[in-house]
Amino acid sequence: MKKKFLFIVLMIGLSDFSSANVCPKVGLGDTREDFEKVYGKPSHGALFYDENTEDMVGYTNDEMMMGFKNKIVYHFVLNNKNNLFSREEVDQLIKDHIPSDSILLDEIPTMINGQTVLIQSWRSEKLKEIFPELKKENPVFSNFHGSISKDMKTGKFTSIVIGLYRKVDEGAIKQAQEAEKERKAEVAKEAEALRKEREAILQHKDTPEEAKRKEEGRKALESLGLG
Repeated sequence: MKKKFLFIVLMIGLSDFSSANVCPKVGLGDTREDFEKVYGKPSHGALFYDENTEDMVGYTNDEMMMGFKNKIVYHFVLNNKNNLFSREEVDQLIKDHIPSDSILLDEIPTMINGQTVLIQSWRSEKLKEIFPELKKENPVFSNFHGSISKDMKTGKFTSIVIGLYRKVDEGAIKQAQEAEKERKAEVAKEAEALRKEREAILQHKDTPEEAKRKEEGRKALESLGLG
């Protein structure tokens, strides 16, 4: 019964959320009160449980962890402990839990601790009204980010992290861009080395000594009836 548990939980309460929510369902930029109308109270006994905390709070047995700022969701993590997400599920889960006016600006694959992570840049005008500090940001920049961790063996996804990382936003994106640029350069370098190696083999001409040795070898094989 626990198979696809998180996905099933995320479908619960669709009739409960208000059309006034910032997100299509409930999530980034919505109030804690509205969030708990859909998902209920925190998971008692969960690792991050603290009913009054403004830090990460675990819900649905910690498969959802929400960060609140002034009782408003500013960061969340979705984990699937028993199964992996397909890309279609990832996209739908993100869409349900970010502001309805969100625009994806970029998605960059990078390697973190040996794991593929997709780093996303998003922009939402609605968030600027909810978090005043975002009004100071350059209007062409993203104002929230996401990272999606990928399982190397299956090609599916293990977790989704979305939020306002004010201190590492552009630095994280730049780092990912540089890592991807270096990876592509390394691949191109290896491809060029192989090309040159093949070209050298095709263009190689035997020296007189090499030609003599080959001829002697051929005659020796013929004398044995193997030529």
